[in-house]
Amino acid sequence: MPENLKRPYEGACSPIPSLSNDPQIGLVRGGVIVAISALILGFLVLSVPSAGLKGLNALAIPGGSSLIAVGAIALFLTTLRVCYLYKKFNEHNKPTSQVENSETWQGLVVGDGVKSTSLHPTPEELEKQKTTAASQIQSAYRRHRVRLTLKERVEQRAAAISIQSAYRRHLAQSSFITLKQKKQEQQKLESEVKRLQLYPKTDFSAHLGINRVESPTPKFSSCTVKVTHSNRHEETILIHNEEDIELMIKKLHDEIYRTHESLNICVEEEGNFFRRVSIETRMRLFQNAPSAAHLQLSLFDYSNISIYPKPAKIEDLGDGSTRYTYINGTTETFLARNPFEKSRIFPDGKREKGEFGARGRLTMGYRIGVDQRCEFVNPKSLASYYREETRSCFMICEVEEKLVVLEQTRASASYSYVITDISPEAVLLKTSLKCDGQSIRKVLVHKDFEKHLDLFMDCVLGIDELGIPRLFSFSKNAVFDLLELGLKNKIVDPLKIVDPVSKRNLFMQAVYWKDVRILSKLIELFPHSFQSEGQAIIVELLQKVCSYGEIEYVVESFKKLGGHLDLYHNMWLQVAQGHPPSEAFKNDFKILSSEQKRTLYDVAFAYDNPFIYEPPDLPVKADQYSINLMWINKHKMPAEQEFLFGDGDTAEQRRLHFHEGFVIPVAKWAQKNPGTSINIWVDSEMATAGSIERSQEALLKALEGTDHGEIHFRDVRPIGVVCAHPKVFNEMPIYFRVDLLRAIAADHVLRLKETQYFVYGDIDKDPISAEEIFDKRTLNFLDDFGFVMAKGGSLGFENGFQILNGSHLQFMESHRKVIIDLSIEMALQKPREIKEQQIYDTYPAMITHLLDADGRYGKLNFDRDPEACGIDIFRRDQFRQKASRFLPLGNGEIRLGDIAPTKPVSLPPSHF
Repeated sequence: MPENLKRPYEGACSPIPSLSNDPQIGLVRGGVIVAISALILGFLVLSVPSAGLKGLNALAIPGGSSLIAVGAIALFLTTLRVCYLYKKFNEHNKPTSQVENSETWQGLVVGDGVKSTSLHPTPEELEKQKTTAASQIQSAYRRHRVRLTLKERVEQRAAAISIQSAYRRHLAQSSFITLKQKKQEQQKLESEVKRLQLYPKTDFSAHLGINRVESPTPKFSSCTVKVTHSNRHEETILIHNEEDIELMIKKLHDEIYRTHESLNICVEEEGNFFRRVSIETRMRLFQNAPSAAHLQLSLFDYSNISIYPKPAKIEDLGDGSTRYTYINGTTETFLARNPFEKSRIFPDGKREKGEFGARGRLTMGYRIGVDQRCEFVNPKSLASYYREETRSCFMICEVEEKLVVLEQTRASASYSYVITDISPEAVLLKTSLKCDGQSIRKVLVHKDFEKHLDLFMDCVLGIDELGIPRLFSFSKNAVFDLLELGLKNKIVDPLKIVDPVSKRNLFMQAVYWKDVRILSKLIELFPHSFQSEGQAIIVELLQKVCSYGEIEYVVESFKKLGGHLDLYHNMWLQVAQGHPPSEAFKNDFKILSSEQKRTLYDVAFAYDNPFIYEPPDLPVKADQYSINLMWINKHKMPAEQEFLFGDGDTAEQRRLHFHEGFVIPVAKWAQKNPGTSINIWVDSEMATAGSIERSQEALLKALEGTDHGEIHFRDVRPIGVVCAHPKVFNEMPIYFRVDLLRAIAADHVLRLKETQYFVYGDIDKDPISAEEIFDKRTLNFLDDFGFVMAKGGSLGFENGFQILNGSHLQFMESHRKVIIDLSIEMALQKPREIKEQQIYDTYPAMITHLLDADGRYGKLNFDRDPEACGIDIFRRDQFRQKASRFLPLGNGEIRLGDIAPTKPVSLPPSHF
């Protein structure tokens, strides 16, 4: 017998089981360690009495004695435990009278199960042992096949540990078993595991200490499967066993390879099947079916499985495209530019091409049958136009690399498509004329259109029945595509393509369209023509108020070609840039004619240049207006705060922030407007008297030795309307309160006739002088509308700077009723609907109320009767939302941004 097969033990006793992994042995070892440590530490403490452990009286004995007592008790208990274990061990391993040879077999011992009384158990004893062990294993594993509570999981774990310990004890006692017998025993256990159909997610083979085997396909009771076919028909199938699965998969296999569209399987969640089989195992149930060898399954949620055909061969075609070949001969070629676009060829010759959905169904393209008849499925149009007379759409599409024209008509809930005999160039001409948003590039570059391109361009460059070049009637996208692709073989002079009515050539037409993209392409294609007309083109661009960046590109192109602008038009460009005028500009401006100066004033207003303005005929005096600034705190400030505001970690940082953000800007306003009253409006309810006083002292100190107007810190709380509604000004959003208090302060000052003009500016706005505030255009607006606001904003104006004219009575009435009274009324009735920009959004209603009374643009055209609704029709929650841009006056075509009285000023970015 080989040396490694000899018995490791001989004599009249069984081998001693290994106890190295027994938790009870670990407990005994821990007890011994504690006892010895306590005894040693106790003796050390007693050896130094003067340094005994004070306060350690576990047993009411001084420190060292306590430790010795604890150690003695632990040692005693440990000894008792060792004796108990030794007794149990002797009972379990009684010596035998004789030693069997190496071919003997010792019975399996599982937990407290039946074990053989001799080394030669009878067949009945063996069967009883096997049945008992199997029943215990089966009982433990059944607990894994149902949904368990926490208590059941604890019991389950305990059962698994019991089985594992039993098997280890069996191995320890089987030293006399030969390798052959040991292998047979292991195979018996593995077969038992297979018979019990273990729960697949739990590795019980590891618990049993045997070699892991691939989990078999679970057996289950009947369940319901819902199949969604390619024609969207749903079929319910009852599954009883694996044979039913095979029949179902085989049927689905044939259908999938016939249509090449994926199918969906939904496993019902009821019954034993769902409780006993996991997601991974459910997938394996279908994958293990023989008919699924050429299918790929994808689980996209816990109960739905999609089944696709699996390619038998995948080829890289070299141009980025990929070809899939399937077992039935079908091929699919995926195009590199679009992963959803492909062509599919079936074994019978049927072809599909276009875009396919996620399930493999043709969603956009065409299908050519065996009889060569073409069927279209939402075909992709390269260009199209709609004919109103026939209510049909004519589309240029690609079929087998050829251009065809389809007529699309609506048939009930779907569309039908018919190939017509209309030429592609005829449809392209109609598309270019009618569809402004469409590009015709794809048709122009198509290789099948090359033979039609020259004929098409001759038609495009010709004139229509009215003598107007057809190109002028094209959409801008079509013109750009034609310039880029269609004129490469044509000799054309854009200066000779002229509209006889407007007298605009092709360059000027591009400026008229305000399309710098077309203009840039013309400059690139016809540089010499552009050089001769460059200055006129730039002037036309300036008059169209294009962005300066677009104009700059054209100017640079003109200069590169050797062109030069005259002095006057160079000044136009400087004004359009929005920069302050230089000394050279001022000197050149003096020699311009009155008409040229007025033109530059208009250009400055159009390009929002606040530095170029026409002075008034009669300047406004210092006592005719007041400068009004405002600081309203969001919350009640703490009593110890030094100034009205100030951010920073230290007092010095807060003082510096206040000085830079308040003192310096207010001082500049005062210095730029000497002799004018400077009103600084504050809210004493939110600020403290001390902070207001210290802020005033800091400001006056900064103004010492300079010429400035009177500085007044004024409280908004004593004003009557504020005093009457304290809730509105305590609880509403901060920007709503600030904007409303600004309007109330203006109304208060103007009604008391303190000044004629109320000028308001945000504190962070750059200060300007009376000369800059009251230019000629601004004064005309104040006389006409009664107010002027900063130019810009989402509605065409900003309220961060505004001027109000107290002499305009109609404006004063509209301002008080709509901006102040209706806003307060809404805040009291619907406080939750008040927004931060409430007042700003109310100005269109106020302007409408003002112009309705004026009558210059017609009367109100509300759907409701204004007289029946009264003034409330102008309240923010009732005024039409779309009226924010187009006022509901006259025919409803009055755009707010075109008529709003505004003034170019430099404002910091808005908070909104």
